[in-house]
Amino acid sequence: HMMLSIIFFWYFCIFFSVVGFGMDPDLQMNIITELDLVNTTLGVTQVSGLHNTSKAFLFQDTEREIHAAPHVSEKLIQLFRNKSEFTFLATVQQKPSTSGVILSIRELEHRIYERVIDPPETNLPPGSNLWLGQRNQKHGLFKGIIQEGKIIFMPNAYITQCPNLNRTCPTCSDFLSLVQGIMDLQELLAKMTAKLNYAETRLSQLENCHCEKTCQVSGLLYRDQDSWVDGDHCRNCTCKSGAVECRRMSCPPLNCSPDSLPVHIAGQCCKVCRPKCIYGGKVLAEGQRILTKSCRECRSGVLVKITEACPPLNCSEKDHILPENQCCSVCRGHNFCAEGPKCGENSECKNWNTKATCECKNGYISVQGDSAYCEDIDECAAKMHYCHANTVCVNLPGLYRCDCVPGYIRVDDFSCTEHDECGSGQHNCDENAICTNTVQGHSCTCKPGYVGNGTICRGRLAAERARHELLPCLGSWCSYVRPFVSFWWLSKARVPVPALSAGKGTVHQRRKML
Repeated sequence: HMMLSIIFFWYFCIFFSVVGFGMDPDLQMNIITELDLVNTTLGVTQVSGLHNTSKAFLFQDTEREIHAAPHVSEKLIQLFRNKSEFTFLATVQQKPSTSGVILSIRELEHRIYERVIDPPETNLPPGSNLWLGQRNQKHGLFKGIIQEGKIIFMPNAYITQCPNLNRTCPTCSDFLSLVQGIMDLQELLAKMTAKLNYAETRLSQLENCHCEKTCQVSGLLYRDQDSWVDGDHCRNCTCKSGAVECRRMSCPPLNCSPDSLPVHIAGQCCKVCRPKCIYGGKVLAEGQRILTKSCRECRSGVLVKITEACPPLNCSEKDHILPENQCCSVCRGHNFCAEGPKCGENSECKNWNTKATCECKNGYISVQGDSAYCEDIDECAAKMHYCHANTVCVNLPGLYRCDCVPGYIRVDDFSCTEHDECGSGQHNCDENAICTNTVQGHSCTCKPGYVGNGTICRGRLAAERARHELLPCLGSWCSYVRPFVSFWWLSKARVPVPALSAGKGTVHQRRKML
């Protein structure tokens, strides 16, 4: 139930534009020809064209029925179907003070209550009819001349009336496409704004939340700053911001009684005091063995006979050696550290021919004679360093460093020499100044006949002239602010003036403001 009225020269478009200049005959319909107005006499008279020799017709103020045959209407319906844009072209001369419909495409009879200029529906229903010069049989009769009535289903169809144009204008399809694009962007902007507001809300919530980083070790979960003992490796570990930091366990020195000795016990990282054994003047610690007629082991201060057999060896008999305080031989080159003592953080295990011992690392010393536990040597305090003069000894864990005192540069790791800033040109003295190396740097002194602070030196005559000449300033008076080394700063002029005396006071310089 659709009615479409077109008056004068209108462009209609839907959703997007198609650019093209060639006019395909299959995409246009000559309404004058299709309606066969030449053979129509009632209410229509052929007249001279308004601007060329093509046929023109005068529509009179009488009842008439100028509409297309069903096959022409069906052809028009097929041309309209799924088209993005169409143009109706006609040259008209309307009778003054009249109104009427130039072109009408309608299906059924419906009264018009309102007119809304919207993109027309191009998928016309079957049965729609085409009228020229009137809306229907009785209404909207046009009074005047119509020439070259055409419907063209392409963009820029006006070129058929103005073929000599050297440019094309944007069609309504182009504008509708821009409008649709802006609407899509506005919708996208609204969605992105909503997402951004939601993200900012979540972010503010996260900023107020303390997210604790935990550590997972061997299936156990530790919270931040939790500490535990790694017994397998004798380390103290701490969870710090999701990372595990471990240090070798530090064991305190033992003060064992005269009848006991510090020994390692299986499953423990630090030595413990255990009763000692004495056999034939030889002192044995807990777990140590001695081979007499039989093998005996010191246990809780008592030598206990061991009946277990020794394991077979995979080496020749000449390579058999008997480890200290053991009953069973081993092959030469045996790794005693793999089964021997547990050395502390600052000591390391050393293999010997028949045993393994702990020895302090370089820069460390044993605690109470037990090399399993070692502490740092302060080489600087103990005067055990090789730092030369003009250096400062700095103690570090296990070593030390010699730093150069200010004004000196490094020669090697232990000595420094004076830095000749004057000779190397690494100074800020004026070209009219004398550079002198000092203990911690250099000094600048103006040459005779020049005055200044050494970094800036001027001749006495120039300084005297600069002192008295009129200086620019922003106010009628320039007042002294503060002395700068050997110069005065004028507060507004910001021009340094060399001072010939070190006296304090106020410098006034009058300037007449024009």
